[in-house]
Amino acid sequence: MNPIFNSNPTPLHAEAHKAWSIEPVQQYAFARDTNSVYLMAVEMVLASKEYPILFARQADGIVPIVLLGVESDNNQFVIEGGHWNANYIPAYVRRYPFIPAVVDGSSDTLTVCVDQDYAGLYQHGEAGLPLFEEDGTPASITAQAITLLQSYHGEHQNTVDFCEQLEQLCLLEEARLEVNRRGGEESENKQQALSGFLRINQERFLALDGGALEALRDSGGLERVYAHFQSLDNLKRLL
Repeated sequence: MNPIFNSNPTPLHAEAHKAWSIEPVQQYAFARDTNSVYLMAVEMVLASKEYPILFARQADGIVPIVLLGVESDNNQFVIEGGHWNANYIPAYVRRYPFIPAVVDGSSDTLTVCVDQDYAGLYQHGEAGLPLFEEDGTPASITAQAITLLQSYHGEHQNTVDFCEQLEQLCLLEEARLEVNRRGGEESENKQQALSGFLRINQERFLALDGGALEALRDSGGLERVYAHFQSLDNLKRLL
């Protein structure tokens, strides 16, 4: 996965940023150059209706992702005018330009940051909506962002647990996808390999014993496995 559009985050503070204002995101050109974004496990069922869902191995473990394009620097869901061409937009995208950060490595303490490079951020209140009220409390747009970030942060451990469960059951395998791309002025298609992702091996899943299936069901993982399988039909949208 590419580093994703949070280029210059700064922690928000009522006193330091009392004059700042922001315009709500109206278009998604900031996400145009990435072909995948993180997905929380709780989002998988909704996301599976429109996106292919795969998994990626990061330094701190396995994460679910939605595939947005077959080229590394192209999001096929961002269309002309910066509009997002899908009904469900992943929370990772919706939260922008607000970004969560943990304090001193503690997973219990959340700091809300904003991307200073966001074009709709104004440090002297020239336009947009205020980030803070006059008394220093979060204004409406900031309060909404805090609610979303807290929900997102709260789902992180559930997502980690789900991915660890898949690993413990040895269900994940490399997903090497062959994509047919039309080549230049020639009429024939060219094959392009899309690698670096993981998928659930369906044969291994179907061979699980009753105890493993029950554990997946009780943790909420079973419907997410099925959502992953269903989502792979959406690969044809990207071809």
